[in-house]
Amino acid sequence: MYLNHFNLREKPFNISPDSRFFWVSEKHKEGLAAFKYAILEEKGFLLLTGEVGTGKTLLINAFAKMSGVETLIATIPDPDLDIMDFSGFLPKNFK
Repeated sequence: MYLNHFNLREKPFNISPDSRFFWVSEKHKEGLAAFKYAILEEKGFLLLTGEVGTGKTLLINAFAKMSGVETLIATIPDPDLDIMDFSGFLPKNFK
């Protein structure tokens, strides 16, 4: 309905964020800089936390595309996984 109304070529709202539509705010710039610094300086694990809908997944995906840094990124979508589910999740999703 809104595609025709607003003359859009594709649906603007999806469950998974699309980094093509990433708008870099000052806070996002800080997050991207922290990611790049931690990776280039080999600081080890990085933890990104925030409320639902604040752009954590979008920021990670945008960083992976725009950083130019070859690295391995794993995201854990459910922080309440028990140890057995977590152990099963890693081999399937850590590439």
